[in-house]
Amino acid sequence: MDDIGAPVLSSQADIAPQQLPKKRGWWKWLLIGGGVTGVVVAGVLVFGMTRKVDYEESYQMAKEIKTQVTAVSSEFDCANVVNFVDKPSPDMSEYNGLVEKCPTINKKLKELERALEKLGGTSGVKNDSENQAQLEKIQAALKAATADMEDLAKKLKPYQAWHEFRLLERELMIAKADEVMVHAVAQPLLNSDNATLRSYGEGWLEKTLAYAQAAWAVNSSNYSLGSSARNALKQEARAKDEELKAWIKANKPDMDVVGELNLKNLHMIGGEFDKLYELIRVKCMENLDSIKVLY
Repeated sequence: MDDIGAPVLSSQADIAPQQLPKKRGWWKWLLIGGGVTGVVVAGVLVFGMTRKVDYEESYQMAKEIKTQVTAVSSEFDCANVVNFVDKPSPDMSEYNGLVEKCPTINKKLKELERALEKLGGTSGVKNDSENQAQLEKIQAALKAATADMEDLAKKLKPYQAWHEFRLLERELMIAKADEVMVHAVAQPLLNSDNATLRSYGEGWLEKTLAYAQAAWAVNSSNYSLGSSARNALKQEARAKDEELKAWIKANKPDMDVVGELNLKNLHMIGGEFDKLYELIRVKCMENLDSIKVLY
């Protein structure tokens, strides 16, 4: 006879519902955990694959851009405007040709800016902090150079005025010139929008006319050679000549200061790009599957 109130023990099936949920839960978390682990591992592998840097892509693009960089950093039209401003050559026609060609630098700077942006998007620069930092130095120099080249038409005028004045001044023969000829020499400076050049032109004209008038007095006099009167005129002319030379020495404008054409940042672009090019080239060689020398 069964005991009244005692729990009825039947088969294993009767107790399974109380224990199986725990077992199913344990396996559920194991499967979920395993799944997460698998996703993480797969993610790491994919991340590792995407982080592989393709230096060869960057090298090929940098090699193409190098020509553009040279055209900018070794630009010679604007450079020759500066270099020849105080020289006896070229003549005014050739010098004006340099002035006309100089503004084409702005188009070259724009094209280089776009090319560098593309280079920055390549794997060997975008995924390499050292290369990226060097590219930023180039872009900073490019930005500064672009600012330097603004208002070129205005910046070039003082160079034209000074070069024309210097050519005319060298040809001037005081003893054979008249007042009109002296005024003509000073005219490029007197017409200049640059205050420094205009002021110099006024002073030069005053001092040169003083010397010229003293020289004319000697040549037009009727005093006999060697006379004290003629010697006095010659002494006055020499004094005015020395006064003119001393004034020129003290007041001659320095076109490196007066001129506003700054080419320093243009040259800097070339130097900074060479550093980036070498970085990319070396890293490209180190990561090539086969031994290959790059130039």
